[in-house]
Amino acid sequence: MRKIPAFMLVVFLVLGLSLAASADTIEPGQIMLQIGGDFQVFDMGLVNVDGKEAYNLASAFSNGGGASIQVNGLANPDPAIAWGLTAINPTANPLNFGFMLAIPIALGNVPTIVNASISGGLTDFTADPVGVAITPFNQPDIQVNFADGFTWGVGPAAVFGPTFPGALYVYGAHLFGPAAGPNGPLAIFGETVSFTLTPNGDIASLTGYCRIDAVPLPTTLFTLGAGVLGLALATRRRKQDRP
Repeated sequence: MRKIPAFMLVVFLVLGLSLAASADTIEPGQIMLQIGGDFQVFDMGLVNVDGKEAYNLASAFSNGGGASIQVNGLANPDPAIAWGLTAINPTANPLNFGFMLAIPIALGNVPTIVNASISGGLTDFTADPVGVAITPFNQPDIQVNFADGFTWGVGPAAVFGPTFPGALYVYGAHLFGPAAGPNGPLAIFGETVSFTLTPNGDIASLTGYCRIDAVPLPTTLFTLGAGVLGLALATRRRKQDRP
């Protein structure tokens, strides 16, 4: 599997996860998980879903402080990415969590449409004075998607509580698009999810989705044009057949 081109490494560094020296270990078909300043890279196995090959995002990572992140989902070359994660921060300080992935795609020289969404729940484990809060870390939104040099994001900061220990709050749903995307050709599609979560056992359970599609041909106009052309040809034949 080939290395990500240099311009993709720049995108990763700018968009999130404070990759530092770890950035050059990521290849298309891999996922990197982050807790604080710790990183772990996993290969995304290829699976067959409804006759189509997709990347399996399933991976989990814990650090020495007991914090953990678990990610599940699929990414396919349609292309779309669907994911879910659970992040737990049992430490005494806010902590950064996230993941990053990239997959190879092949979209030709056509305009595109992009979409994205994120939703879920936040648990205030101890009902401490700060409640439970989630904020984008080192990028404008919690989920930032990219296709070559083009980006689109979704997922604002949110603060809840405090009320009572174990209180669960709804985050989202937050939606982006459909909106105009980049023109092809496109070779790389992926995303970074990166956020800071409050401490003392707080939990973030999130799901997200993004996709990029070629703009469909104006089939209605094509059908109308074909119908007009067919009618014209039929009229011409009738005139030619008259004695």
